[in-house]
Amino acid sequence: MRFSPRFSPRFSPRFSPLREEARRLWRELRGPALEPLRAAVAVALGGLASMPPATAARVLALPFLCIWFQLDGAIALVSTLGLAVARAMVPLSERATAGATLAGAVVAAALVAATPRGWRSRRPYELPPETPPWVIAIERVATRYASAASARPTERTQFQWVRTKLLGDPVAKIVAELAAGTVLDVGCGRGALALLLLLLGRVSRVHGIDWDAGKIAAAARAAEGLDASFVRGDARTTPFEAADTVLLIDLLHYFAVDEQDAILARAAAAVRPGGRLLVREADAAAGWRSFVTLLEERTFTFLRVNRGERVRFRPARELAARLEAAGLSCEIRPARAGTPFSNVLIVGRRPARG
Repeated sequence: MRFSPRFSPRFSPRFSPLREEARRLWRELRGPALEPLRAAVAVALGGLASMPPATAARVLALPFLCIWFQLDGAIALVSTLGLAVARAMVPLSERATAGATLAGAVVAAALVAATPRGWRSRRPYELPPETPPWVIAIERVATRYASAASARPTERTQFQWVRTKLLGDPVAKIVAELAAGTVLDVGCGRGALALLLLLLGRVSRVHGIDWDAGKIAAAARAAEGLDASFVRGDARTTPFEAADTVLLIDLLHYFAVDEQDAILARAAAAVRPGGRLLVREADAAAGWRSFVTLLEERTFTFLRVNRGERVRFRPARELAARLEAAGLSCEIRPARAGTPFSNVLIVGRRPARG
């Protein structure tokens, strides 16, 4: 058993993730198009945010409300700032402030209505030509779950959730570099990682298992047209089909110790000769990082974001020892990439037939 050096993903020197996220956020803030009614509502919303008692929380919530309802957040913020300055220069009653807000909304609607339609439309955000294939593949995965341009805010939120989770999870790129052949993903959730492996061309087929019926349904819809299958099942009892790559990502800690050992043994047995088993878990022997990870996981379990029966982390060396007893050679890789968590990836490899 050995520890490998920390993995560090790299982007093209011409591609700036921060710049592109800022561009995307600005497009989201401005909305899909400039329309008279939307402009009037944005002015009115900005005016309401500036009315006493004006609070920082109300002003900070303004951009999120505009993005949610696809209003022009820039217009709303200008309205807030303009009325705040006016109130500072000339004392205005609440009635006068409301009247000024209403007048501003009417003027904004009139000005937009007088603007040629060609000037009102806005092009949706597009990735630049120098975007790395990794980011393009993640974008394609996210669009399989929902459209970034949907009029429904819940769909846009789902798109952003899938995209940011894959971009921000350090284990995704490590798994993408290690996975090959056919994949069995136990505890696959919505299947985003498995689909990413397919769209990257890293694997030929994926099969996912999860006990959350809603997540399995979402995975099946997103996988339409791909060589992928997803079924509802319990990791303790559902048969594991043989695969070249078996994934147990953030799964084991929801089970008792004896159940964890049984799942590990079954997963190891499903690995074909020359294949690998990838287990991402929090290392219980990592000091304060272990406490932070346990607190985060228990919070999400309590909120029912994660539907586990319990949270039980173990030392990574103990899990690796169980896999070695099942005939796999193991290494433990850090998988936290700057986060405060104690996540590691245990890579178990089965020797090829001689």
